[in-house]
Amino acid sequence: MVGCRVRIVWAVLLGCFCLNDLRADETPIERWDRAVCLVEKHIDKESKQVKHEWSTAFLVSDDKQVLLVGTAHGAQATSRETTVMFRRPDGGTGEVILADLFQADGNPWRTQANSDMAVIRIEPGREPREEIRELMKLAIPLESIQTTLPRRTTPIELTGFPLGLGVKGFRAQPELSSIVICGQIASREMPFPAKWGNETVFIIQLAGAGGISGAPVFLAEESPESVTVVGMVMGYVREDSSGIMMSRIIPGRLVVDAVKASYSRFSP
Repeated sequence: MVGCRVRIVWAVLLGCFCLNDLRADETPIERWDRAVCLVEKHIDKESKQVKHEWSTAFLVSDDKQVLLVGTAHGAQATSRETTVMFRRPDGGTGEVILADLFQADGNPWRTQANSDMAVIRIEPGREPREEIRELMKLAIPLESIQTTLPRRTTPIELTGFPLGLGVKGFRAQPELSSIVICGQIASREMPFPAKWGNETVFIIQLAGAGGISGAPVFLAEESPESVTVVGMVMGYVREDSSGIMMSRIIPGRLVVDAVKASYSRFSP
């Protein structure tokens, strides 16, 4: 009996050591590498050349599911053949076709009635291939999205792919590497005119170029692995004759609301 107990204790200890070794082997993910790029190719009717459109997105997870989150106007430019590019922890570039992330036919995006947001519930099947599992590791926990807006002048980071910068294959870029733009929160939440009425946003005192819409907006923190999302880039405030531009951000609380509201909408 004593010998049996000793063997059980050693088995438990060995399991703990193995688990710790596996965790130690996992490469930490910098928050800036949690942004993914949606790349759509099409043939220009006049030049007959291949053209590319891109936007930024990110993944969110909770106990129920993993979702891909982006802007509604960015989602409109995608198709089932859109490539989702992401940076793997080893520094390489992962690529997944959008259609491989869900099982249903038709348009997988679920949009919001009063917000420029769209989400896809990832349903890769029972045995997803390695590339999809690597992508899902980048998901930001829902509890890491802050639902109260920090005060004005709080330092933040926009992380994405403005003008296609950082996208593998563009401008001789060898691997995917997101662009990080630093700034500060400039306003409280405020209404902003949109096609569907006034949309709630807040303003930051810098402008993100085309392609960064859908990017997560992080709190600037000392540890690169720390993740606190305060919003998602919607677009920029159009410039006037002064040339000054700012960006509109969808608050984190609305991102959380959109994710939670999507649960029933994805149900059969």
